[in-house]
Amino acid sequence: MIVLSVSVGAQTQPPDWYDENAFTFDPHGLISLLPWMSAYGSGTDTWEVWVCWTPGPLVANIHDPERLTKWLNEESDVIPYFRWLSGDRYRPAFRVGGTVESNHSQQVIRWIDCADRAKQASAGGADGALIIDTSSSEEGLAGPGEWCRAGECGSFPGNDRWAIVGGDAFADTYVHEIGHALHWPHSFSHGSSWEYDNPMDVMGSPTNDGKREWRATPAVNRYAAGWIDPDEVATWHSAKGVTKFRIDPIGVSTTNGKQMVALTYTEDDLFDMLGARVRGGYDLDIPKEGVEVYRVDQRAEACRNDLACISLNRRIWQRGSAEAAEHVLGPGESMSIPIIYSDGTEGARIVTVKRRVEDSFDVVIGPPFDGTFRDDDGSVHEVNIEALAQESITAGCDADFDLFCPDRPVTRAQLAVLLIRATEGETTLPPATGNVYSDVAADAWYARHVEWFARQAWTDPQGAFRPSDPAKRADVAEFIVRLLPTVAMAPESTGRFADVPADHPHIRSIESLATADITKGCDTDPPRFCPDKPVTRAEIATFLVRALTVPDRESDVPTGSDTTPLGSGQIAVGSNHTCAIRSDGTVVCAGSNSYGQLDSPAGTFVAVSAGDNYSCAILSTDHSVICWGREWLASNLVAPAGAFIAVSTGANHACGLRTDRTVTCWGNNDSQQTAAPTGTFSGVSAGGGHSCGIRTDGTAVCWGSNYNGQSDAPTGRFIAIAAGSGYSCGIRGIQTEGPVTCWGFDEYWRSRFEPPDGRFTAIAAGFPQTCGIRSDGTISCWGFDGSRMGYPEGRFSAIAAGGDQTCAIRSDERIQCWDRASFGDAPVEPYEPFGGFTTVTAGNKHSCALRSDGRVMCWGDRVARGYYDREPSGRFTAVSAGEHHTCGIRADGTVACWGSTSASLSNEPSGRFADIASGDGHACAIRSDGTIVCWGDNRYGQLSAPSGEYIHITSGSRARYSCAIRTDGTITCWGRDRNGETIAPSGRYVAIAAGGGHACAIRSDDTVSCWGDNRSGQIDVPSGRFMTIAVGSGRSCGIRTDNSLICWPYQPDIPTGRFTAVAVGLSHSCAVHTDGIVTCWGSNDRGQADPPMTIAGQ
Repeated sequence: MIVLSVSVGAQTQPPDWYDENAFTFDPHGLISLLPWMSAYGSGTDTWEVWVCWTPGPLVANIHDPERLTKWLNEESDVIPYFRWLSGDRYRPAFRVGGTVESNHSQQVIRWIDCADRAKQASAGGADGALIIDTSSSEEGLAGPGEWCRAGECGSFPGNDRWAIVGGDAFADTYVHEIGHALHWPHSFSHGSSWEYDNPMDVMGSPTNDGKREWRATPAVNRYAAGWIDPDEVATWHSAKGVTKFRIDPIGVSTTNGKQMVALTYTEDDLFDMLGARVRGGYDLDIPKEGVEVYRVDQRAEACRNDLACISLNRRIWQRGSAEAAEHVLGPGESMSIPIIYSDGTEGARIVTVKRRVEDSFDVVIGPPFDGTFRDDDGSVHEVNIEALAQESITAGCDADFDLFCPDRPVTRAQLAVLLIRATEGETTLPPATGNVYSDVAADAWYARHVEWFARQAWTDPQGAFRPSDPAKRADVAEFIVRLLPTVAMAPESTGRFADVPADHPHIRSIESLATADITKGCDTDPPRFCPDKPVTRAEIATFLVRALTVPDRESDVPTGSDTTPLGSGQIAVGSNHTCAIRSDGTVVCAGSNSYGQLDSPAGTFVAVSAGDNYSCAILSTDHSVICWGREWLASNLVAPAGAFIAVSTGANHACGLRTDRTVTCWGNNDSQQTAAPTGTFSGVSAGGGHSCGIRTDGTAVCWGSNYNGQSDAPTGRFIAIAAGSGYSCGIRGIQTEGPVTCWGFDEYWRSRFEPPDGRFTAIAAGFPQTCGIRSDGTISCWGFDGSRMGYPEGRFSAIAAGGDQTCAIRSDERIQCWDRASFGDAPVEPYEPFGGFTTVTAGNKHSCALRSDGRVMCWGDRVARGYYDREPSGRFTAVSAGEHHTCGIRADGTVACWGSTSASLSNEPSGRFADIASGDGHACAIRSDGTIVCWGDNRYGQLSAPSGEYIHITSGSRARYSCAIRTDGTITCWGRDRNGETIAPSGRYVAIAAGGGHACAIRSDDTVSCWGDNRSGQIDVPSGRFMTIAVGSGRSCGIRTDNSLICWPYQPDIPTGRFTAVAVGLSHSCAVHTDGIVTCWGSNDRGQADPPMTIAGQ
């Protein structure tokens, strides 16, 4: 539904009345032209109702003036709406005018003609004319007419005041056009030239039928109409500093509340308007409740060429973005509004909605500031004050005005509260008793903290706590040492401060602070501490933060350990590969090896990081850094000499933290991403084209590419930082956890990278996703579309990200990874890159493995290359590879086959199954009742399964026969027989495997028997006891009961170690290590012996 609504009509200069009465009706000087103010705005307006029609049939009761007048007076919401909006100050009424005719086909010309004809036909005496055009639909037009005040202006038609609407218009279109007659303009979205896109204004939103879809109009229009008293309006300008207002919505009046606040400029005819909006009355369905912000521009140039704006003398713009209702601020939300000062300099003012009180809103307006508080900008203590605020240790001295009062002395009660919040929190404190100190009543706001403080062995020799006394520097030393475990008590006094004698009661506590580098005293020549000097709130912030972040000097340089578990904090994710440190200190990598990024060097390491097709690690011997992969970057990848305690790899550059805590970067420097700043650091992170670090004082700094603001690190203290691709994130805090802040991104990505609420202990940035570990050990991811990142449940201790992949270490020390799914796909389920497999099967030139969670992954000829069907999703209990296909049993017992399947082979039987075997062009399975069914090629009787009940079945690559073990342990074989492979030996067996021309089985005593072709000695079984067996073409392999692997008649390149499963194909073999990692050897012409990412550990 479209409303074409403009206003026409000539304006005259206001008479002397305005000069005489302007201050009474507009003492704030907000109204630039009188036609905007109090024009027909109060009392009862009488509107004549006229119907203007093009020759043709007149629709009775719809375009009949009498019926329309009755509807407007008695049935429509037009009158109730204006009475609600005006507080019953404006009460329009309607009387019958008549019918006129216009022959113009062009709409706007016809409307003006209709107005002229109504003026000619009117008997006069009304305040205006409401005209309905039967030839239009829903649009409208209005002519506000000449200036006049209610009771003093001429009547229609002399005042030339009229409004016209289409014949199919709803009631709110009538309101819209009458609003124009009240000199209300359209309101515009931010930066928009389209007048109808403001969903919060009846003068801007599209018309809809029904009361619930209506809207009010901004407070400035209601003030202009005389419906808001001057004492309900306040003004603010920069000279007023920080000011708080309570803003009331329509129909609400609170003590000292305002209906409108105007933020004025030095330039006349221009201001910003604040007004409150809540759902109620005719505002039931507004898209957002809160304080709306508009720019009101009455300058001549503001109207440009807009007809409505020119005739109504002003333009109203939504502040904020062009999104619907983004100009409305809810509790806790802020907006920065630009301003130009009288000297021409540019600035801003910040509007913050502090809270909602019933239906009103408390708003604070003031100049911009960094961080949480307004009054600590530029202070040397600012970063520490901000750190306490981020940890919720302090809310300042006046939360309403965002003040900290840094220079105000801190009292002993306040000091106790700050210390207890920093060490114990508040939720576990017991109720106060009031009988611990004589001057601390049980109902004092600090009583619980002070009494808990006393329980921690603090006793005052005077029997009183003196809560209102200023805390002295000596008090601070004693309090901190007694309560904070990070600060060790000095064993004896050394007399390091001239003004702290040996008999001072707090000398050991004072010197403990100095030993921990928490204080250097108040003067250096001679060294003095000033023990009796009161401590300011800013100083106590620095004392506390330094005490809470005392470094563990014994762990500055990691030493590594032979007993370090796999990936204990040492996991790395690159663009398409993953690395981790094994329990023996060696580095293992998985994934793509296109640039040799998996070819980790020999040696033991204490840290590893993976970048874009390369990796770097720190040797445990001398702590030097070595990098590998990405040959074209080889010269730049040579790390600088020296010892390092941390390394981080980005897209094409890397950074390291030396043992002296300085940062060195190397590699590509096209954006100055390797130009690390001077100073000492506690952490560093290399990103796409920029780098970030945390200084030893906890502040963050970034350098390099900054096209999205990714290098504009915010103020405050951080405990962790991660540089991604075009953005950065950090965890604020001073100890081990805190909230996440992100910066950078372009406008499109910004909202998608908004971090979740809560506290985090670790963070990792890839692209386009960021993930973190919450304080409870669980994982959350955000960015791009968190719903497509199937991150795992459980508890985790470390996390890393790169490209679309993220990996984390579980509390049981297993590593799990997950990828971001493509558009339209379901989230990718987590997987284990290093192990997690229970069995493996080998076909002609492809292989498949079954994970412990039941998922299947295949690689090798065609299957891995995507020429044939890929392995299906879902959970499986068994999998078997044949010549060029694979079949498996799903978790629900049904069968699925994939790969190069013929029509007959892909026609899997229905039902539930317990075991399955794939051969050369055929497959067989044992049903849940123990019977066998086969399908596929039957040229050699492969499908002629014997009757009876069975417990295990086998076939294999190049095998055109099958064998099965009956419930009594005996073996039966059927199908093609060329070398006696279907003639099974007698006896009882527990496992069986079939290959191209021979088969083997494990007896009940764990020994192995083989039969069939023996041209290569493949049935000459070695001695020993076996737990599993595998047969291929001319070869056999088995795993003994001690988990050792042996193959016969020959075993080239057989891996060493301990194994749980083995498979033999045409000319390659694979086995599963006891740690769940798959290893393959033999022919690899189709990739059948090269497990892809997430399969192999090396």
